[in-house]
Amino acid sequence: MKLLFPVLILFQGISLFGQLNYNNFSTEQSVETFSVFETFPEIKDSDLIFYGFLHGAEIPQQIDCLILKELIDEGVGYYAPEVSYSQAFFMNKYLATGNKAFLKYVLKTYRAPQDASHQWIEKFQIIHDYLRVEKKELQIIGTDREERPELIITFLSHILGERKTGHPTIDSLHLYKDLEPDLTLISLGPLYKKAVKIRMEGGDPDALIYSNDSQNQFSKRFITDYSNNKNIIHKYFGDDSLKVIEVFDSYKNGKREETIVRNFEKYILPLTDQGYKVYSNFGYAHVLQSELNNKNYLTAELKHRYPNLKIFTLLSHLSESEVLSHRKLCKSGKIKRQGKKLKTAKVCGAINSKEDDGDSENEKVKGIKELTAITGKGKLRTILISELPQELNSNLYFIDYEINENSAGLKFKDNLMTQNYYQGLIFIKGSGPNIPYEITDANTR
Repeated sequence: MKLLFPVLILFQGISLFGQLNYNNFSTEQSVETFSVFETFPEIKDSDLIFYGFLHGAEIPQQIDCLILKELIDEGVGYYAPEVSYSQAFFMNKYLATGNKAFLKYVLKTYRAPQDASHQWIEKFQIIHDYLRVEKKELQIIGTDREERPELIITFLSHILGERKTGHPTIDSLHLYKDLEPDLTLISLGPLYKKAVKIRMEGGDPDALIYSNDSQNQFSKRFITDYSNNKNIIHKYFGDDSLKVIEVFDSYKNGKREETIVRNFEKYILPLTDQGYKVYSNFGYAHVLQSELNNKNYLTAELKHRYPNLKIFTLLSHLSESEVLSHRKLCKSGKIKRQGKKLKTAKVCGAINSKEDDGDSENEKVKGIKELTAITGKGKLRTILISELPQELNSNLYFIDYEINENSAGLKFKDNLMTQNYYQGLIFIKGSGPNIPYEITDANTR
């Protein structure tokens, strides 16, 4: 008899969840008519608005664009996507000029290659045209860590402009102003094995691929020179020296999350202190406002350090959708480096995930199957988490996984509720995949 009572409670709980009508606390919407302020009016009282979603799908890019346009209409003039200081520089160049070469250059160094796509470019084309027609302004702020020496060198060459300094290393920056990478290579067979061996022995495998005067090699030499002669190099950049300092402060300086938080404190929080709202788009983990895997990511750490900061997090789950997994490379020619013939490659298609069939990991989050059953293909279903039934909110529905279905091993805090992690759900059913920006027609399989 001692076991009977808790067993009955368990079955009553399951029965209760099964009887809930999910239509009562969720709303089906079309992408075209979605309004973030009508759906989540609490956003108007927030200092920071975050939107997190799975990389590689088409509809989240469209939603991000709609949210950004609506926020611009409401006077929001600052956007902090998942890019670095130097990448934001080139994105702002695009907004000022409309030259797509700046956008494509950012995508060549983009941290989330699944979103380096036609959809991403189209999003910013829409925003550029909208700003011009409405005579509004938007500043993109980069807070992510700098990872690519070549990107830094191109950034420095652009802020240096046409100036001549008389310093041979700095004046050589003019040679690397081109918004093109050195090569696109595919490592095959013996070449790949040789490169791995060089790396294992502590050598530089890039030296096998790039010539000594390439941007790749020059950037490494410049960064070494900078670390030894910072003050001298700052002097030659004059009033732009602060930009040089900013970009190098974020170059592999500490762990990535620490860098992002530090840059939010440096660039974003002074804006919110002055009463400005800032919209930010980052990957899933970064936007959650409580611990994940016993760690505070960006938004959780900001919430911890600044408890009075008003943050509203939007999150998207997907089902029956496809995402861009990676690019399909095809051989295109040969080059010769250090006596070796290397096969080059170009992007000639895309390899997408198979369509989720109701049994993918994303669909094993508590409550997603129920939303999938009542939502039309290509539609959204939105939920204000504070209006969830208590039994769902307290059992971490729409954030934690069903029992024995958490294959990634994500750990959430049992004593918290869903609304402690985020406040607004934008569920998407039937999104198509992104198409790599390098190709016009994606050959998918």
